[in-house]
Amino acid sequence: MSDPYLLHTPENVVVQYQLAGVGSRFLAAAIDALIQGTLIILILLAVSAAGGVALASGALRDMGGLGASRVGIWLVALLLLVNFLLLWGYYVAFELLWDGQTPGKRAIGLRVLRDSGHPLGFLDSLIRNLLRLVDFLPLYYGIGVLTMLIDARWRRLGDLAAGTIVVKERSDLRATDLLAGDYAAPDDAAGPAVLGAERLTDREYALLREYLLRRAGLGDGPRAALAGELVAMVAARLKLEAPSEPAEAEALLKRVAATYRAYHAARWPEPAGG
Repeated sequence: MSDPYLLHTPENVVVQYQLAGVGSRFLAAAIDALIQGTLIILILLAVSAAGGVALASGALRDMGGLGASRVGIWLVALLLLVNFLLLWGYYVAFELLWDGQTPGKRAIGLRVLRDSGHPLGFLDSLIRNLLRLVDFLPLYYGIGVLTMLIDARWRRLGDLAAGTIVVKERSDLRATDLLAGDYAAPDDAAGPAVLGAERLTDREYALLREYLLRRAGLGDGPRAALAGELVAMVAARLKLEAPSEPAEAEALLKRVAATYRAYHAARWPEPAGG
């Protein structure tokens, strides 16, 4: 297992990711390649069928040899364009639509992020996938695998150029599980509403959400330290007295998060069925 990748936010909150290694990334790439190959075969069959229908109807014969050859050239050009879009545009499109995931990565539980921890942008995805051609050489990601084995963060050339990493998504705790419990209505398990909690900024709320999402995987010491820092931030914003006990601090954070979500329900909706 690779070493965890730690990110320190400006608020001194540490976010931990598990980097994806060669094996899991290879499986994800194989699934994507299978999907791409299937689509290409279907397109080739469709074009062949269309050409056969045109020949049977005599449309190409009526155009003469020169006209038919031009049509053939355009068909080849169209096939090359479609292949390019499937081989490279496929990755860019899915990574942007699915927040750093392709069907293969989603199936294996991987996600592409910027090495700062921020979501992948269009230029980042474009750069890392244009360099996929180099990583693919000399045979099925030979250079890419070699680069990943050398790099401490398991990055291929495309990742190095774009400043991206590939991380594993946690399977032991899902965001929807947490949202249905810790982020329930303020009058539920979280306790009474906290006056003024709706004044938190989106960034402050995101920090609370990240902590509540990941706190189960933290040790007692780091968990208490982070809870103390977040409570101090919340207390300063809402002009509250910060509790000193870790359990009380965490309970306050849950109540603040629940109050914020209830107030901003349109912007932070509950998950479907939750």
